[in-house]
Amino acid sequence: MMNRSYGSDELEHIERELHKHYRLGHLFAVHVPCSHRYRVKKGGRKEQQIIQADSNLLDDQTCSVCFKIRCSDDSEIITLKDLIDYVKEKDGDEPNIELIKAKRKFYQWLYERMN
Repeated sequence: MMNRSYGSDELEHIERELHKHYRLGHLFAVHVPCSHRYRVKKGGRKEQQIIQADSNLLDDQTCSVCFKIRCSDDSEIITLKDLIDYVKEKDGDEPNIELIKAKRKFYQWLYERMN
């Protein structure tokens, strides 16, 4: 993405495309033991759990962020810690280009297959 100003409609479009690419839904999973928070995939198992429980608080030990952290090497985790915290805190806020870039990097790391 270029370094320039973006209009609100353009930012919303970019964010919608990002959500479409990764099939991100509007529901967030919040895992109680680790406090990770992230969007779940539309039609996915965790989305169904959240809908059935009528709560986004999950304590079933199936945190996708924790799983990816366990599968990643230590140097990658050090660089991702701030990103994970930033997206956890800001995802769902009014879109801005920094947030969209962070979300793209975070959800790419979280949902794309490892080599």
